[in-house]
Amino acid sequence: MAPSLEHERRRELLDSLALLAGCSQRVATLPDGTVPDVLRWRPSDGLILVGEAKATETAGCASTRGRLRGYLGWAAHSGRNHGALVAVCHDHAGDTWRTVLAGLCDSSGLPDPTSGCLALGERDALSWVVVGSRARESGFWPERLDEWHDGLYRRARWRELGVGATSSV
Repeated sequence: MAPSLEHERRRELLDSLALLAGCSQRVATLPDGTVPDVLRWRPSDGLILVGEAKATETAGCASTRGRLRGYLGWAAHSGRNHGALVAVCHDHAGDTWRTVLAGLCDSSGLPDPTSGCLALGERDALSWVVVGSRARESGFWPERLDEWHDGLYRRARWRELGVGATSSV
């Protein structure tokens, strides 16, 4: 079944946030062959962003939790050297996804992850977990999320107003 329009919109939102965070390089797959909705790498320090867009899958779905557990396991491995962020863009329904991510970290034995949930406009929210001290030290997330979100909002607003693509944020 093809992804819904809502899923694709959230995937694009995650991808834009990754770009604003400096994760300019796409990565095709994780080492185990899985393909998250967004997988990007930041060349300046090797940080990785793994993103999932959710429109129909719920936080209680066993296969979704299994996939996220795999992403977190890989992020923990990568995070030892560079740091990683695993993020889920979802509907504006509280911090259930943040709780799931934090719980998966805990059950996987990942030490002291930083997690959070942030509203992105009226319809969307972003739940995330930072794995690896290097990611926290670099200010990868969440310190600049509000700034990135503001930039993303301005770009979307400019498109609505018909301002050219050459405008800068």
